Amino acid sequence: MKQKIHLFFPLTILSIIATFSFTTDSAIAAESSIPKLINYQGYLTDQNGKALTGNYTITFRLYDELSGTHAWLWQETQDTVRVENGQFNVLLGSVSPLSADDFEGDRYLEIQLANELEMEPRLQLVSVAYSLRAEKAHSLVNHVAFSAYLASNELFNDYDPLPLKSTSNNIGNHFDTETSKFTAPVKGIYLFTIIGVSSSTTTGLNWLLMVNNQYANSTGKDIVETSETCRISWWAASNTSSRTIILKLNKDDKVHVKQAGTGRCDNFRSGMEGVLLYEIFE
Repeated sequence: MKQKIHLFFPLTILSIIATFSFTTDSAIAAESSIPKLINYQGYLTDQNGKALTGNYTITFRLYDELSGTHAWLWQETQDTVRVENGQFNVLLGSVSPLSADDFEGDRYLEIQLANELEMEPRLQLVSVAYSLRAEKAHSLVNHVAFSAYLASNELFNDYDPLPLKSTSNNIGNHFDTETSKFTAPVKGIYLFTIIGVSSSTTTGLNWLLMVNNQYANSTGKDIVETSETCRISWWAASNTSSRTIILKLNKDDKVHVKQAGTGRCDNFRSGMEGVLLYEIFE
């Protein structure tokens, strides 16, 4: 008589005890590749509660809802899963690779044994599974840096934004030479430096760092006290001025340089540099 496996709760029909863990360590060196595997352990019984032994074909799927008709986001079938006294262990992602994008938002795992009906309800993945997203965070943290500078001389008077139309480095491509603005790709702590070199008569010139069209200070917000703005100034020829500031930015905040005054900064070495120090997870 053929034995049937029913993938339904409650446990009187099917007993599945599952644990998840990633085959990676949070202390992996920065240059290492994070394994895209999840360790899944389960326990199978027949409809009478008897633990099973044998080889089984099991399909695993990820969804963005506990139940419903949304299409699955990821799927793989493991053809020969060994079950001993009800216990089995598989590495999800060993057939169809997982990626960080598979864990954007709430995720639910569905299990189907051979040609049986799918398990109900689906199992919600808890925080341990989301450690795979560390790969994406690592990628962002190590790929945000730029150095932008003036592409033309004799820029007199006011410019907002100052046209920084050239870059020597633009890792991550987050500085836009069309708009002369940097867009923060993630919430985090950033370091910016503005530096200007004037080789001709300067009657008065200021560069100011702007965040979302507001004067920047150490909090990244608009302030009243002009002495606290991130600015550099010139009042004579052959003069160099620079300023470095650390800002807390939100994702999609925009940073640029504003020029004000009656003088000019006419050296190609003048410009702005920026780097993401670390991402903030909240």
